[in-house]
Amino acid sequence: MQPCAPPRTGNVSTTGEAVVRLPHDRPAGMELCTYHPTPEDKVIQLELEFAMRNQAEFNQLMRQIQAPGAPKHKEWLTPEQIHERFGETRAQFDDVKSWLQAQGFTIIGENYGGSSDYIRFKGTIGQIEKAFDIRIVSPEYDHYASMDDPAAPARFSGVIGSIDGLEVEGPLY
Repeated sequence: MQPCAPPRTGNVSTTGEAVVRLPHDRPAGMELCTYHPTPEDKVIQLELEFAMRNQAEFNQLMRQIQAPGAPKHKEWLTPEQIHERFGETRAQFDDVKSWLQAQGFTIIGENYGGSSDYIRFKGTIGQIEKAFDIRIVSPEYDHYASMDDPAAPARFSGVIGSIDGLEVEGPLY
């Protein structure tokens, strides 16, 4: 068992790179201060989801669409229209994908141009810890979780929304 260490915070990674910390949900009711180390060579799958651009404009549009009597009432947008107005650009998507590949991750799926864009990828716990400046621990026998909010290069601020899969039930061995 390892002792508790404070979560990593701030806009500089342990390697000195300027980063942006991404929010993520830690498992409820799980004590992360007492944990077992995780095997660095274990491969896990993650999903990177993109952030929404122009969130205030999107919220305003949704209020107009949902307000009875409003000029735009029930004028719903297609997923493609939502993406065009509020999603990342193709260049941003490709830049994030290239960065993931440069970290040694294997891309196993992607979706671009809809209302929910993502890149699914897999890599070892060691790669994930290094790329996202986190520590993945096993606080209970059949769980693993990140002690830290994941970090991404600062150029992806407002582009990457979240990294899903950093907290999972199921044995690592």
